[in-house]
Amino acid sequence: MLKKIFLLATLFIGCLSFAQTPIFSEDFDEISIPNNESADFPDGWSIYDLDGNTANSEISFVDDAWVVHNFSDLGNVMVSTSYFQQPGQADAWAVTPQISIPENGAALTFSAMVGDPDFSDSYEILVSTTGNTPDDFDTPIFSEAEPPSEMTQVTLNLSDYAGQDIYIAFRNNGFDGYLLMFDDIQVNEISETDLAVTHIDIDDIINTGETDIKATLTNKGANTISSFDVSWSVDGGEEHVQTVNNADLESFDDYIVVHDDSWDAPSGLHDLKVEVSNINGDGDDDAPGNNSLTKEINVASNTVQRIPLFEEFTSSTCYPCYLYNGQVFTPFFDSLDDDEFSLVKYPVSFPGAGDPYWTQEVDYRRVYYGVNEAPTVLVDGEGTYYDIPGITENFIAAKNVPSYFDMEVEAEMNEGQISGTVDISPYLSGNYTVYIAVVERETTGNVSTNGETKFEQVLMKMLPDANGTNMDFVADEDKSISFGPFDMSSTFVEELDDIQVVAFIEDDETQTPMQSANTGNTLGIKKQNLDLVKIYPNPAENTLTVSTKKPIDLVITDLLGNQVFSQKSVDSGDQLNISSLASGVYFVSLKDEISVTTRKLIVQ
Repeated sequence: MLKKIFLLATLFIGCLSFAQTPIFSEDFDEISIPNNESADFPDGWSIYDLDGNTANSEISFVDDAWVVHNFSDLGNVMVSTSYFQQPGQADAWAVTPQISIPENGAALTFSAMVGDPDFSDSYEILVSTTGNTPDDFDTPIFSEAEPPSEMTQVTLNLSDYAGQDIYIAFRNNGFDGYLLMFDDIQVNEISETDLAVTHIDIDDIINTGETDIKATLTNKGANTISSFDVSWSVDGGEEHVQTVNNADLESFDDYIVVHDDSWDAPSGLHDLKVEVSNINGDGDDDAPGNNSLTKEINVASNTVQRIPLFEEFTSSTCYPCYLYNGQVFTPFFDSLDDDEFSLVKYPVSFPGAGDPYWTQEVDYRRVYYGVNEAPTVLVDGEGTYYDIPGITENFIAAKNVPSYFDMEVEAEMNEGQISGTVDISPYLSGNYTVYIAVVERETTGNVSTNGETKFEQVLMKMLPDANGTNMDFVADEDKSISFGPFDMSSTFVEELDDIQVVAFIEDDETQTPMQSANTGNTLGIKKQNLDLVKIYPNPAENTLTVSTKKPIDLVITDLLGNQVFSQKSVDSGDQLNISSLASGVYFVSLKDEISVTTRKLIVQ
């Protein structure tokens, strides 16, 4: 079984805000842990390993039922696994210190995620009022069979335990999963009356025009909430107020409101604020800090067809890569046209010695996405692995997502120097990064041990480098980026006429490519139209002058084919001394690195 970790983004849903100081709080940040290392739990926690299984060597850092581990993307989090040396069921418990629940009740919040959604661990949350051993816990108060692959907050009502001392258990009961992680655990006293705006249910990016204002409200207090006012405004402008009656929200009930007034959204970045007030007809509630929520909405002026970006992390020392590329990847892309997709393959430095064409820029992209396995295939930043039927489905799904950028990339090779431009028409405002990858369409020089004899779309260079070019875009204001000239002889490139340039725009906050473009089947070598090269005067006497865009070689022959004059690297404006030539008719051959043309010359 081959697994990989998705540590790409952190998503918080339904974030709580309480008037009181937390009764219990644990984010593990007070433990000093070097990156990618583990530590024991804080004092007061109890850890129980009831399954007795040994973690797979791939994740040997999970050397107990639960550990606190530092991930570069997440910081310190508590981690467990059901990925063992031999497939089996996990029964791993992490139990909090004793927590006293006030008479008014309390709420438990925590954030949870799994390392790989294709190999998901399941878990339970249990509460005990008698002790902190597994035998003291009874029926779970919450369970989740397939947790998300992003840190997502969960809120649970503990009011049934009001006035009691409790222990809370986090139990991993997954089978042959990968990694299960928790963070930001809090128990907070709840207020008497507390209505919160917990989520604005509108996409981060929308199109211009009429948009319904939809939000999720949550009763986080002890009292039933029957009525309230809900309002929305954009960029601090006019408030649109609506009164809701007969809501009858019990503790921890959600209420989805769609406001009577819609928003005629113009293009650009806008702050949308949703607010509740006059709770139960009595003004503010006991926790006014969560009565409003503001979300930035990016309104696009237009949409265009998306060109999905495929990125594969592969290696000529990786046997599964050979199978996957030969049986799935290459046949799939051979069935597509170049203008339907963009593809960059990153030759990684593992397993073993790794691919001979590995560069530091490959590692930059690998670390950027948190990729640790080969082959790993990302489609617009989303990961798939050994998913034979899924590659077509993922491609179609990616194509169906609208893009908000028109892109065109042009490039040329001039005597081994690559240069070009990326033209972008944005229909979306915001800060994004433009990446430019120079790939070779087919290589053979990096053959190693996995059985592959040729490799496609291999990264040679990123321009100007792997950091890309960060840009502030404004909807409907065109942008252009020039790159190069860059000397490709300093790379692993094998054939200069087998180059493609792939450009893509990426949201670095979410690591999501927004659009891509490429130069097509072959980049080609920059050709000078030799028909435009001028030699004058004609007829000539003692000198001949050349007008050319780039240096050429010039040869003069007589009517019998004998060479009578030659000069290499003739540049524009050069005057050639032909005084030694007798009067008559000659032929002038003009040659660059691509082609040759011949002119007639009369010498007087």
